[in-house]
Amino acid sequence: MLRYFEMWNTGQGSVADELLGPEYVEHAHPDFLGPAALRSVVPRLHALYPGMVVRAEIVASDREFVAVRTRLEPDEVDGHPDGPRRGVALFRIAEGKLAEQWTWYAPAQRVATSH
Repeated sequence: MLRYFEMWNTGQGSVADELLGPEYVEHAHPDFLGPAALRSVVPRLHALYPGMVVRAEIVASDREFVAVRTRLEPDEVDGHPDGPRRGVALFRIAEGKLAEQWTWYAPAQRVATSH
């Protein structure tokens, strides 16, 4: 599971072939089907936001599902529009690989600055 988040943080999309099953789908982005889609998307997103880090803060699992409380930490200099925020990701495992993912992130909260 931690390798999945490391893949996003390093931009190494080729890791998708090892981690994702052939029918993998992230239900928040259903057009990204299978490892080939993430193999392509991961390095492009990392190139756009090289300082962005997705952390797995809490991981709980059983034989079929893994639940992860996540934290998205965009680097302020890379232009990412959202500030740090927490989320939850639920993964279904099939035959030792990630088969499905459901993700939810809290809306970004803007922090007022004083002048």
